[in-house]
Amino acid sequence: MGKFTLQYGFFALVLALLALGLQIFFSEALIIHGYFWLLFLVIAVVTYLAYFFTRMGVLNGGNGSILSIMLGIVFKFFFCLIVVLIILLKLTENQLVFVWNFFSLYFCFSLFELIFLLRILRHQNKT
Repeated sequence: MGKFTLQYGFFALVLALLALGLQIFFSEALIIHGYFWLLFLVIAVVTYLAYFFTRMGVLNGGNGSILSIMLGIVFKFFFCLIVVLIILLKLTENQLVFVWNFFSLYFCFSLFELIFLLRILRHQNKT
């Protein structure tokens, strides 16, 4: 297993424990939607796959490295957005909480992915 996989697993675990803690601590208020864990799994898997496909493009170098980063971000966003829209069509209540859960998860996972991709780009620029 690579460095990214271990740190990504640790990050996902910390994020899941944080969400579980919020769910327990604020049990009276609806902060975590019922579909949160499905959304968490989908975003985590899509981010993991998008990172590795983007990483392959970056390591190949050339002008395609920036294009591969942009394509990875767009692919991940549209795939996650399609999943969210499908779930939103099924929901009749607490749609705002669900959307808030989606964007908070999406931005947390995207930030983690971009930090690792920028590290790869930085190492390429030094050589």
